[in-house]
Amino acid sequence: MRVVIGLFRNCIVVLIFLCIYTSVFSQKTDSTEIADFFSIKNLSQINDSSKDSIYKLVGIDLILQDLYYYSDARLKLQTGQFDEAMKLANYRLDHLSKTLSNYTKAKYFNIIGSIHANKQENQKAIIFFGKALRISEEANEDAYAGMMENNIANMYFVLVDYESAYKHAFKGYQLMKPYPEHRFYNKLIAVLSISEAKIGKFAEAKKHGRIALKNAEESGDVIAIIVANLALGEVAINEKKYEEAKVSLIASLELSEKYQQVSFILLNSISLMVVNLETKNYKLAVKYGEMAHALIDQVGDKTSTYSIKKNLAAAYFGTNQSQKAYPLIREAHDIFRKTNDIENKKTINDLLLKYDSEKKEKELISSNNELLQKKVERNNLLIILGLLIFVIVILTFIIGFVRHRNRARMVLMNSQQEKKVIQAVFDGEEIERERIARELHDGVASNLTAVRYQLMANDKISQKDKTQLEGILLQAHEDTRRLSHNLAPFSLDKLGFEKALSQFAQENSTEKCLVIATVTPSGISIPKDKASILYRVAQELTQNAIKHAEASEISIQVLISNEMSLIVEDDGKGFNYMEKKDSNGLSSVSKRATQLSGTFEVDSSLNHGTVTTFTIQ
Repeated sequence: MRVVIGLFRNCIVVLIFLCIYTSVFSQKTDSTEIADFFSIKNLSQINDSSKDSIYKLVGIDLILQDLYYYSDARLKLQTGQFDEAMKLANYRLDHLSKTLSNYTKAKYFNIIGSIHANKQENQKAIIFFGKALRISEEANEDAYAGMMENNIANMYFVLVDYESAYKHAFKGYQLMKPYPEHRFYNKLIAVLSISEAKIGKFAEAKKHGRIALKNAEESGDVIAIIVANLALGEVAINEKKYEEAKVSLIASLELSEKYQQVSFILLNSISLMVVNLETKNYKLAVKYGEMAHALIDQVGDKTSTYSIKKNLAAAYFGTNQSQKAYPLIREAHDIFRKTNDIENKKTINDLLLKYDSEKKEKELISSNNELLQKKVERNNLLIILGLLIFVIVILTFIIGFVRHRNRARMVLMNSQQEKKVIQAVFDGEEIERERIARELHDGVASNLTAVRYQLMANDKISQKDKTQLEGILLQAHEDTRRLSHNLAPFSLDKLGFEKALSQFAQENSTEKCLVIATVTPSGISIPKDKASILYRVAQELTQNAIKHAEASEISIQVLISNEMSLIVEDDGKGFNYMEKKDSNGLSSVSKRATQLSGTFEVDSSLNHGTVTTFTIQ
């Protein structure tokens, strides 16, 4: 009897095992079928009828339901159906959140972030990539967290912030390093290689690019081979090894065309355009630039539009097709203002810092005691004293600098002919000195006077007063620093014209008014005397716009061809030029143009902004 019972029990165990095995095997088979159904290669076969057929496999299985709807949303994203993909992802997250696994939620947040990234809504994209990253880390999904770090790195590539891109690409690589078999592993190494090349880590960049290429070739992963060759091409570009870059990029482009990978055809075309621009092969640069420009709408990758238009314009200049170049320059500037403004970068950095702070708050316990408070107060007093000393040193430097410039100007005026050439510069410097005097008086001097009165009136300074003093002194520091940078000739010698002009624009940008500067073609060398003149005129016209135009955006454009043109454009309130043309600033610029056989034009009307154009040979 016991034997019979034992045999019966064993049969029951075997039966249960077979049922479980059959269920799991069936689920795996159904999952594979669902994933294959929602793939780009099967796109032509997908319709309402075929979707109903595949949905029968789902039934009441929650795991298969998650896979079905996620695969559908992902396919919509891949085929550019952004609104439908967004609607489906939000519905699953809003109405079925309790039934979704954390891993599935992270994948939906990634889809939403990708949609915002394609629409150039960078701040929203970073929020959702951050959510996906946080959930992945909490769920110990390190490989997926690595993919999210890679997505954030790509956002910084869009913003041309390569240091931040490298930081997140490296984090992603560290997270995915234990999973070399992961389908995304080699692509992530290639992205890391590109970011390393952009910040000058050429040895590491080449090493990771070669690893990615070797692994991809061994595994037969065509997409990874394409990305790795693209990465090695980018490394060679940044090392200025242009012939080596061409070999890697052409190999990547040929594979991309063979397997119809349009997005990588676009990226390789852009890089080959840049290579040929650097080697002054402008005809080939135009060819690849026009190829990339034609693919923008097909790929739907708006993030590359600025680079394409800017570099294609430079190629057109090189082939004397200026009529095609100018519209592209303006379009590139419009894109730049929308996607690469200072406030946008600041907001994205704030979002990531907030996420990092929240993460650290969960891991650390902070304690504040009386001793620490006293130490902080003492440090604040030291900071205030240090700032006072710093302001005094800066003021001394400015006074010495102005005196030095006066002596240099007197030496240059020995020749009568030289006097005529530099008269316009002299007029501009007189106005600049008056402006510096006013700003020092109204800004730095007022703040320092306020500090002096408060120090005199209080024997013991309260914490509140210390905070107020610190704010005033910080403002004085910022005012003085901005004035120092606006004097600028030393930045011309140190940085070169293009970077000095860009720094000037950044230093003069505020929350109310964004200032951007571009030089076309980028990287071109300009004689020092011409660079100084263009820089001074840019200073004068930009400061006029900041003071009087009440503008929200100011664009500084320098176009170099047979002649040099400086265009300063604002969206401010405009003015009547005939009434203001004899003002000190505009009169000085006009004199410079006349004495240098150039031209100066002003196009302005009330409430329609102002465009000023200064041209010399």
